[in-house]
Amino acid sequence: MLRQVVTRRMVADALAAAGRGDRRSDGKLSALTCVFFVFALTLFPRDGYRSVLSKLAGGTVRLAARGQQVSSSALRQRRLTLGPEPFRLLFERIAGPVGTATMPGVFWRGLRLASVDGTYLEVADTAVNAVFGRTRNQRRVAAFPQVHLVALIECGTRALLGAAFDVRRVGEQDLTRRLLDRMRPGMLVLADRGFPGWLLWVDAAACGTHLLWRISAAVLLVPDEILPDGSWLATRHAHKNIWKALAGRPRSVRVRVIEMAVVIEAADGSRRREPYRLITTLLDHVAYPADELAALYPQRWESELQFRDLKITQRGPRAVLRSKTPALVNQEIWAYLVTHQAIRRTITTTAADHGLDADRLSFTIALTVARDTLIRTTARITTHLEEMTATLMANLHPAERRLRVCPRAVKRPNAIYPSKPVGPDSHSRRIVEYGIEIIPGQPTATATPHPTEPTT
Repeated sequence: MLRQVVTRRMVADALAAAGRGDRRSDGKLSALTCVFFVFALTLFPRDGYRSVLSKLAGGTVRLAARGQQVSSSALRQRRLTLGPEPFRLLFERIAGPVGTATMPGVFWRGLRLASVDGTYLEVADTAVNAVFGRTRNQRRVAAFPQVHLVALIECGTRALLGAAFDVRRVGEQDLTRRLLDRMRPGMLVLADRGFPGWLLWVDAAACGTHLLWRISAAVLLVPDEILPDGSWLATRHAHKNIWKALAGRPRSVRVRVIEMAVVIEAADGSRRREPYRLITTLLDHVAYPADELAALYPQRWESELQFRDLKITQRGPRAVLRSKTPALVNQEIWAYLVTHQAIRRTITTTAADHGLDADRLSFTIALTVARDTLIRTTARITTHLEEMTATLMANLHPAERRLRVCPRAVKRPNAIYPSKPVGPDSHSRRIVEYGIEIIPGQPTATATPHPTEPTT
């Protein structure tokens, strides 16, 4: 399955572009085989080097037939020789939209739905990996260094449109700026309230991409015009502290504001009403009604689900990246992104061929089949794809999933969320009522004045 998406020719081209092609003729572990070995490491994150190598076909099988043994240290040295660049190039080549216009959830009113969000990946606790930095609070320092990852995904398929990562201290807005070339006209990009800094908002909008981002209620926005659907137009001004950084950018922009409340009632009788404030570049209330935009915003959580599949399902719960040096950490992350995207593309192709919503096809099932077909390497690639399709179709998710609510909390310390309690209160609960209320704009300011805008 992996080799159907990432072909040998693509790998050879990436190796040549990165200057990592083979210069050896002794037949030992070619660069091309080593690339697929690194991909296999991301499919079997709990297995050792030689165990993973034994699962591969092609060059590895021929090595075994000649009685040649490859040590773990030799495999690590081969990884160091390759470096991260070929894997980055491969990801850049296969990353991108895969959903079609006929697939549910991919487009809304002619706009491709996308979401941007960030997460952290824990890496091995070595002296050289300390460069990535750790989180800390008043009581303790985290056990492992962390890499900060930001991904732009296609909401309807959870396919990766682009990704950027760096040391922990590099913020989400700085990483998102590296993805601006992946934001194209005809997209509607969703984001949480940590993103809409002034410079990032202006630069993202300048790409021709439409934006629907949550913004803090502390940012002062005064209604200029109340629209019939309850939304309102406002002028957002850059704070004078960043005027020097504008470099030709405007000092004010027109935005449309949608204030809403999400009302949830669970089966146990508990009820919650949470206010949200959204801003968007879609100023036409007739072409883009406020109630539909408000209903679209929860699609931002597709990013959270994508991170769950990458970090929990594929890598493993509470697992740490195995690489012991920063160069190999970068290589491993790019390899994870490539294999994850390859599985997503296969899922989407299967869903499109059968006229299904891609959400109904299980990533866990697809990952299991990808692992199995990597081991059973005697079959043809087309047989692997047929097996993947048959297994996915036999394990469809329900067409309509029941709504649930769960406390946003984590079990690990040093997090911004409260610790998850032990007992029934920590479990998800079935939702019996879910609704979104548009809060109509008022002719006077409804926000709490704040002296500054976000500065980045």
